[in-house]
Amino acid sequence: MSKIIPINNSPTIPLDHPYVHACWVLSYNAFWCYDRIPAAEVLYAKNAIWNILSKPSVDQNFIKMIERLLLSYKMVRNDNSRWIDLPSLWFNPEFPDGISSYDDFYRSVREKRKLVKGYYKGIQVFARHLLRYVVCPSDKILKSCDAKLLALREYDLIQLWNNCIVQLLINPPITDL
Repeated sequence: MSKIIPINNSPTIPLDHPYVHACWVLSYNAFWCYDRIPAAEVLYAKNAIWNILSKPSVDQNFIKMIERLLLSYKMVRNDNSRWIDLPSLWFNPEFPDGISSYDDFYRSVREKRKLVKGYYKGIQVFARHLLRYVVCPSDKILKSCDAKLLALREYDLIQLWNNCIVQLLINPPITDL
């Protein structure tokens, strides 16, 4: 006799997937550092992050997501009148002042990169190194990113990079790639 196993058609959301975890750690350190974020907010944010990353090419989506987060971080840091709402609002695709509001800015940055070599290069360096580090952590990647960001004089990104790496070391994701 065979046993019938019911299949759940709803996709499982790997909230401890290393990419989701790294995006959340970056978001937290960039926007809500030192704030106590309720578990429901974190869960919502991780679900929203997974919805963005889970489209076809997870690696490319991860880099795009990191770059969008870093561009938002730079804008908020440079404009004191801007702020970031709670994760449930910030990651909500329908919220006009959330992460989706930076899509046009991100597209314009990508277009300018084609014309101006090195435009927002530090953000690219950070995103690519974070991807490499999440896939295969090593001291070599840490030192390489620090050196490149230092050469580009991206001091705020160096601090954010180091904060994220410390958080990833202290609180690693449960699952592996």
